[in-house]
Amino acid sequence: GSTLGITEKVYPPFTNLKYKNNSLETVTTSLQFNNLGLYKQVTANGKDLLAKDCEFVTIINGKKSSLKSLSAKFLTKKNFEGIFEAALKGEGFTLKNNVKTEYDGCSKFTLSLIPEKNKQVTLDKFYLDIPLKSNLIKLFHVISAGSIRNNPAIKVPQGDGIVWKSS
Repeated sequence: GSTLGITEKVYPPFTNLKYKNNSLETVTTSLQFNNLGLYKQVTANGKDLLAKDCEFVTIINGKKSSLKSLSAKFLTKKNFEGIFEAALKGEGFTLKNNVKTEYDGCSKFTLSLIPEKNKQVTLDKFYLDIPLKSNLIKLFHVISAGSIRNNPAIKVPQGDGIVWKSS
């Protein structure tokens, strides 16, 4: 139960988070959220990194299905962290996307998929599409759940469409 080392203070070279509408700004990065609670744009050192908005892709009963935004807003706007949450309606389920971003720009996305009562739906595929600008994004770092010893940094594979899968 110790709170030793736990603080809400932001230490240099970091600065307090700045908020404007559905975006927040760190010392070097600006994150804009869309109505899905995903990134509309990520700007680092003055360069936009996304080709378009990030999106969830859902395939239900063999067909692409869309998610309807019910709400999207900041729940908290603190100096050291911001929490943005979106509620989305899908075919037979509700999705909550809770995004906690800290002063260093690191974001943790927590998704809750809530099935609709008395409705049977087969969710064939559900994935996150992150359309990066390939001329700016050369490497990425993967952190695997449950494995602290296997965190490879790898070159982003070339090609169109899906170029890497977490599986």
